[in-house]
Amino acid sequence: HHVHVSEITCKHWLQKIRFRDYLLAHPEVAQAYEALKIELAKKYTYNREKYTQEKSAFILSYAPFTD
Repeated sequence: HHVHVSEITCKHWLQKIRFRDYLLAHPEVAQAYEALKIELAKKYTYNREKYTQEKSAFILSYAPFTD
């Protein structure tokens, strides 16, 4: 498990919240994200950095929330 701590006004935190809200408003994207995370967890069980890289590429492809 990973715990993330940040100030609620920092850009990084706000981007996470915007992405969460985007997923809630777009269930088809949320399903694709879920499927990707399951696939990456199997593929990169022992390589957290690669898992995060590929997950980040997906997130950035839906970047309207990152302003």
